[in-house]
Amino acid sequence: MVFLLPLVTFGIYGLVWYYKVNVELQSFNRSIQVNPVAMILLSIFVPFFMLCSVFATGQRIQQAQAAAGLPATTSPGIGALLLLVIGGHSFYYQDALNTIWQYRQA
Repeated sequence: MVFLLPLVTFGIYGLVWYYKVNVELQSFNRSIQVNPVAMILLSIFVPFFMLCSVFATGQRIQQAQAAAGLPATTSPGIGALLLLVIGGHSFYYQDALNTIWQYRQA
């Protein structure tokens, strides 16, 4: 049912999720430099920027995977493609993030 939240909230949930993911990545690995507020605002007002931002978030997830000692299995290109095709980048990225958090807790 979580997949319905972006629809029910007219996309606001997706923006909040995107903000929180980038804050968590920065907290997890201090070498990741990102300004989530600027990313969200630019993504709203410059639609093409969202594609670039989703690609960059995929790269940040790869950095977090490497910092956790995991192989970098996330593809920023697939994330960007999923954004264009079905808006499924959040599911793809969340799965990769869940793997990182589970590995860190083990």
